[in-house]
Amino acid sequence: MAKKDEEALWVITDHVCRFCFGRVLRSQDGALVRCADCSAQVKNKKVTELCACGQEYKTGGPVALKCKKNPEHIVGIGQEVMVEHG
Repeated sequence: MAKKDEEALWVITDHVCRFCFGRVLRSQDGALVRCADCSAQVKNKKVTELCACGQEYKTGGPVALKCKKNPEHIVGIGQEVMVEHG
């Protein structure tokens, strides 16, 4: 990771990573989107380029997944943001 990326200020989004379901972060200047858990990242892209709800089938078209806040979240138990089908 470049030194500049390490010094970026991050905004926590209401999205989860399509690879590991970790929380997706966006740099404050919008230049970088990355997963807080597995460190997958995309530069100069929208959050949906990395999150689960932005996935598409190889043949095209959305997978119909949606990132959303967990309405039954309890601090310390389970994830605050989850993926829902539909």
